Amino acid sequence: MKTACEVAKNEGFLPGIFAGANIHGAIELAKKLGKGHAVVTVSPDGGDRYLSTALFNE
Repeated sequence: MKTACEVAKNEGFLPGIFAGANIHGAIELAKKLGKGHAVVTVSPDGGDRYLSTALFNE
């Protein structure tokens, strides 16, 4: 959930919980692979359904 909130604040994209998990995994994999590699992920949900939950209450 932390990554979903960070993406929403810093990138202007409102991911859901599962998209946040995918983005987090992609970031960790990119760090492990290092420069010269590309990592692609998908956003399986949007944050609009989570606006009334603790995910975006900050």
